[in-house]
Amino acid sequence: MTERRRLIELGKDILIVLLTISALWLAGRNQMLGPLTRLINGEETQLPVAGQTAGKDLWEGIRPLRIAARLPGEEESAICGILYEEAACDTLFGQVAGVLAETLTGAVTPEAVTREDWENTLRQRPGLMLDFQGQIPLSVLSGWLTGTPILLNSPVRRVLLAAEADGVSLTYRDEETGWYQRIRSREASPDRLLEALSPLTENGAFYAFQSDTYSDLDPDTLLPANPPVLPVCAASNAAGGGRSSLEELMENLELPVNANGIYRGADSEWVARSGSGTLRLSDWGVAVYEAGEGAEDRFSLGSDPSLYEQVDTCRRLTFSALSGRVGQGRLGLISVREMDQGLEVRFGVSLNAVPVVSSEASAARFLIRDGRIERFELVLRSYTATEEVTMVLPPRQALAALEAEQLSGAELQLIYRDTGADRVEVSWAAAGAGTGEG
Repeated sequence: MTERRRLIELGKDILIVLLTISALWLAGRNQMLGPLTRLINGEETQLPVAGQTAGKDLWEGIRPLRIAARLPGEEESAICGILYEEAACDTLFGQVAGVLAETLTGAVTPEAVTREDWENTLRQRPGLMLDFQGQIPLSVLSGWLTGTPILLNSPVRRVLLAAEADGVSLTYRDEETGWYQRIRSREASPDRLLEALSPLTENGAFYAFQSDTYSDLDPDTLLPANPPVLPVCAASNAAGGGRSSLEELMENLELPVNANGIYRGADSEWVARSGSGTLRLSDWGVAVYEAGEGAEDRFSLGSDPSLYEQVDTCRRLTFSALSGRVGQGRLGLISVREMDQGLEVRFGVSLNAVPVVSSEASAARFLIRDGRIERFELVLRSYTATEEVTMVLPPRQALAALEAEQLSGAELQLIYRDTGADRVEVSWAAAGAGTGEG
């Protein structure tokens, strides 16, 4: 009996060990699949960033402003364009973000394709064209979708997800070289992509290359059948508190202030010293940080940081500083460029899926050199929709009105132009071809 009891107890111990191993395996599996599952289900992923508004997720800075769906069927004109509809665009992007993530992470080496291949895919393959506010490196796009960047750094403005017989393809134009490329993934599900398309219907939207009338425009310009009605927005300085605004901004950026380090400058600005660096906040709401020569550099990125690490650091700082100060505006990455002075990273603001264009050019601009942020500029400008609306011309009349501006290759696009007044209105503009910038 004693031997039998010993064997029973030994069996219990073995069972407990097996159950423990099983539980640990499941927990690890759920932890790995969790981010992607939340993407597929449209849920948000919290960012572990001090000072950032709760609820902001990793792909907040890469939500597309416009989406065009090529619907299943034989008609090449069967397009549903989602333009100037922020909520609808967000909903559809949430449904396909998982497919996009899987396509990027499961892709093989890019293959070269032609402009004709790009247009044929837009016309013929069921799928989605995602049009972002600016140019996003693929490594950053994949990193913010999944937490793991891929090795491709090609900057893209538009990407085309298309359902294939054995997976999903992603076609894009490298905005630096002008070359078209395609990557394919057998892991991504074409059925989920087609499922997202199923409730959509044709609404008369079209690309400029589909109409002789708009042949002078950037051929990928996406135009609505009817002009939208968009609100006039009130604009205001989000840093009107002077010294208190500067102190709050220093706290958001986690910049310690030197003893007696805040004072009123001579050029209508407040100045704060942190270590050897300086942050200046003007009375009109522009903050400028310049690093000093000291060793206690707050914004050092370590030795040989990757492009993704550099851009992601800028994202964290931008959202920490501005996410609560742009009102109903939305922040988004608009460019990453190598310049003589270093790497420049810029973020812009959009309202109602329409980019805001101002004399400042961007809401946040960073200059990175030798593994540290040497300078950044922040525009603290808040926007709120009013009950007043703006009626804009139909695209054809807008084209006629803008022909004097030499539109060849430009994009006809709606923008909110901020001139520094207390209100901004939407209007048509000829934006630089492929840049999304006014």
